[in-house]
Amino acid sequence: ANLEAKDCLKCHNVGKGIDNSKCLECHKEIKPYVLSKKGFHGLTLQNCIACHSDHKGKDYDPVVVNEKTFDHKKTGYILSGKHAQISCNKCHTATRKGKYLRPNDTRYFSNSNSCVSCHKKDDVHFYTGEYAKKDCGSCHGLTSWKKEVKFEHFKDTQYELIGKHKTISCAKCHVPTKDKPIYKWPNLKKQQCLSCHEDYHKQNINLPFKNDCLKCHAPSQETWKIPEFNHSITGYVLKGKHATLKCTDCHKINLKLDKKDYQWTGLKTACASCHKDIHEYGDFKSQRNPNPMKCETCHKETNWKEVTDFQHNRDTRFLITGKHLTLQCNKCHVRPKQEIPIRKYHWEALESKTCENCHKNPHLNTFSKEALARKCTVCHSAEGWKISPTKINKDFNHDETRFKIDGAHTPLACNACHIKSGQQVFKFNSFEKKFCIDCHRTPHKEQFQEKTQEKSCLECHNTVKFNQLKPFDHNEVHFKLTGQHAKIKCDACHVPTNVELQVKPPRPMHKYMFPGVTNKTCASCHQDIHRGLLGNDCQKCHMEESWKKVNFEHNTMSRFPLREKHATVKCSKCHLPSTKFTTTYKNEVKPLIVYKPLSTGCYSCHSKNDVHKGEYGKACQDCHNEKGWKHHQDFHKDFTLMGAHYTLSCNECHINDRRLGGMSHNCYLCHQKDDIHYGSIPNCGTCHRQDFWEQTRFRHSMSNFPLRGSHRALECINCHSNGIYEGTPSQCVDCHLKDAIQVTVPNHTAPGFSTKCTDCHNQFSFDI
Repeated sequence: ANLEAKDCLKCHNVGKGIDNSKCLECHKEIKPYVLSKKGFHGLTLQNCIACHSDHKGKDYDPVVVNEKTFDHKKTGYILSGKHAQISCNKCHTATRKGKYLRPNDTRYFSNSNSCVSCHKKDDVHFYTGEYAKKDCGSCHGLTSWKKEVKFEHFKDTQYELIGKHKTISCAKCHVPTKDKPIYKWPNLKKQQCLSCHEDYHKQNINLPFKNDCLKCHAPSQETWKIPEFNHSITGYVLKGKHATLKCTDCHKINLKLDKKDYQWTGLKTACASCHKDIHEYGDFKSQRNPNPMKCETCHKETNWKEVTDFQHNRDTRFLITGKHLTLQCNKCHVRPKQEIPIRKYHWEALESKTCENCHKNPHLNTFSKEALARKCTVCHSAEGWKISPTKINKDFNHDETRFKIDGAHTPLACNACHIKSGQQVFKFNSFEKKFCIDCHRTPHKEQFQEKTQEKSCLECHNTVKFNQLKPFDHNEVHFKLTGQHAKIKCDACHVPTNVELQVKPPRPMHKYMFPGVTNKTCASCHQDIHRGLLGNDCQKCHMEESWKKVNFEHNTMSRFPLREKHATVKCSKCHLPSTKFTTTYKNEVKPLIVYKPLSTGCYSCHSKNDVHKGEYGKACQDCHNEKGWKHHQDFHKDFTLMGAHYTLSCNECHINDRRLGGMSHNCYLCHQKDDIHYGSIPNCGTCHRQDFWEQTRFRHSMSNFPLRGSHRALECINCHSNGIYEGTPSQCVDCHLKDAIQVTVPNHTAPGFSTKCTDCHNQFSFDI
């Protein structure tokens, strides 16, 4: 009303028609889209006046939209999937309410192309933080909201779902509560399983296992039950008989607990905490054995009665020889009184009255005081009470015994070995160990493996000089030295420990025990820069000759063989550094390069190159191959192209922007104009082939009327006129009636004349 017949130049330029800038001075809500070339008005190349003409009366609608023919691509938002099937007013729900003209018409302008603008009420995620800023389309597809999900839990959250976690629904874990975001567990690394699961054990478990449930429970997470518990992680390795026991033989039910659970914590590792003290040591301690209750000093877990490291002649002041060797321990070590619960293990007068500590002196009334003051061993010996020590042979060759004297042993006097605590010893028991431990205490206790501990000292040392070691063949152990390992010094791996050898002066032990180490357990010594993502077998890729020399065969050692174009791509093109995980290498923090699990689907890497915009799904390999993205495979799986079809280009059949899928197999839909049968035989493939259309597979013998004789020489059109093939009569008179009427001799029209032509004629010779 303000413009009409008053100010024409508000819209018109003098002599130049109507410019878009004039329109946009009033229609300001459209101006940003036109300037930024976005949306329907920004993408059109026409002037405003081309569509919105004027001066046609107040009832004229200059913005009519034909919903059936409107090309939605021109808006910048392509309708695909489910969106392509719904009506316009499902999305464009607003009207021109408040406008003077057509207030009830649909308002198409200013709809947002984000999913949330329409589907906010359908949002079941309630995202916060980073994911709240993303649109739904980053995970969901448009064809099926629930099935077309592009979300990979490990890749997108760095928490891998394995075992039972992989089979449960999202809502089992992501449950909204008042105090916890349903998609974020800030204490996951610290609390681990306890982030979601209730602590069943509560205080009934040791602190090192408090949060790390997978130390005991199945790491595969297939079942919560413990298939096979490695007891060594508790710090107490089960050996021998202990390894054959049931857990509940030691861990009894604790009635003080709320759930009456088995007692898993608080158990002591000392033998006496479970086993009865059969020696009845009590509080006895000696200078040579300060802790007699440490049972493992003498006994083994494989056989309790087999004493391993106790030598009475070495570990006590009293040497057992002769007849004493046949006695049992409890013959000497008895209770002083029945009511006293400890045995006797100490004799104060052992130095002065050795024998009389146990044996009654029969000479009390016959010997003088001087003779009684002497030790019994002056006249008697342990070999027999009546055998005198003076009968020992002095003309003795030691090399004739089981112990040949050589090296540093040669200059020693006899009593350097054969007298212990003032008593003569002539029998040593450790023949298998070359008698070394009968005189020498090993400084390597618990430093070597049990198998090595049982060997003789002469395996490494000699009798000339103790520090002069024999050459050692490292290949005889579990870890063979090859490559760079063969060049390094021993102490590069066998480093000094905090434990000292019991020698004079004490010096640090070197580390020689590496439980379970083999050439494939590199992580025992070397830092795993992959943080366990690639397993423990480093030698699958790396070599001992050089750590940087990688022997990795992608085609056989991974789930994704590299072929054609992929074989020429650098590793770093696919295996990118993580933005959330780091690793430490040579004291330098670097991003962790992700090698697995990577998806093997084409779409996980090439989605940005998908010219189809997801319209044909993610199985790119159905059409493309690795020779080149534009190299198409023969993807006509359901309709094999042959003959003339094989020479056609795709757009000769798939025209008018039709999808490359969903075309019918029915020849008639494309070749109706070529059908000479006029639709009477709609299934063309029954007779014709793609490669030779003129040469048919139809055989007349397959019909109700086999062709014989002269019928075989006729053209189809002679019988099947007007393109009609089905329903053609098969009786002779149906085609040859006029021929029969013309015959006068004999008269075929005479009464009683047979109408059955085959009574006289046949197809080979009609005149017969």
